[in-house]
Amino acid sequence: MLTTSLQYALRLDEKVFDHRTAGNEFTAIKRNIEIVLSRREISKKGIKEIRTDHDHTSKNHSLVRKQIWDNIKEREKRAMEEDRIFIESVCVQQNANQPLDTNGDSASAPSP
Repeated sequence: MLTTSLQYALRLDEKVFDHRTAGNEFTAIKRNIEIVLSRREISKKGIKEIRTDHDHTSKNHSLVRKQIWDNIKEREKRAMEEDRIFIESVCVQQNANQPLDTNGDSASAPSP
């Protein structure tokens, strides 16, 4: 009885149906891609049709909650900022470690 109540409350049957439908639609898109790739020439029209189908299917079947995507985007943004800071620190450190020439300038710096 408890599991039945949970299934109803979580709308699991509806989610299973949506997931199956999305899987079928993405499989159809995959088949279309394979058909387009099997031709000698790939037309812009064929690519546009596939893109339109994919966008439509993705929009209609949100299988990943928006909150999860937002968390991923935020983590990615933080990671990119950390990478930028790290790269800048490495560049500063490399510049600081460059040997000086007899004039006290950096050896790799062009002389005026």
